[in-house]
Amino acid sequence: MLGVPLAAQTDAHWGIQGDYYAGTVPSQIVEHIKDLVEKPDIDAKSYNTGLVRFHADGSPNWAVEFTNTHLTIFGSRAFASATVIGGIGAAEVHGSGNIRGAMASKYVTFFSRTHVSAGLELGGGVAQLEASYTHSYTGLNAAILAPVQNYSYTVPTFQALALVDIRPVRWVSLSPFYGVRNGTYGFGGALRIHFTR
Repeated sequence: MLGVPLAAQTDAHWGIQGDYYAGTVPSQIVEHIKDLVEKPDIDAKSYNTGLVRFHADGSPNWAVEFTNTHLTIFGSRAFASATVIGGIGAAEVHGSGNIRGAMASKYVTFFSRTHVSAGLELGGGVAQLEASYTHSYTGLNAAILAPVQNYSYTVPTFQALALVDIRPVRWVSLSPFYGVRNGTYGFGGALRIHFTR
């Protein structure tokens, strides 16, 4: 049951956790996507939720989670072309996508005290990527809308995060983190609930 002080916890225990993360795909990766000549911004909003196993001192040990990452795509690029009326135009791309799947994570703890620990969270798994986007081309006197491109792939999930786990009370952890998740770089925070005896 809940109610055992942190200092008295001597057994590993279970819990649940959820997190929220905001990030972006690095420009170095976007530059290598040949279909996206506009080199757009690709932003991500992500959450993970699932079961977590804690060490006896309250620091996280490992977790199994459902992961979902929502992507938004938007970018534009000016160009000159004889095929566009007026000779000057702009190309735009906009779209969205989702990465949904499962992920298992291992926590590597560098140090742990009664109310705080710090380390890395390293995880991987598998997910389904579903994305769509469309290109549009506009000139001074013309506009062209290209067909929507739809994609569906099975892809790996992964994360490598640096985190601090703060335990203000015996059954709650608050954990800010930053790093890489599913091809994006960003930061977020997690809430963990301890099922203590």
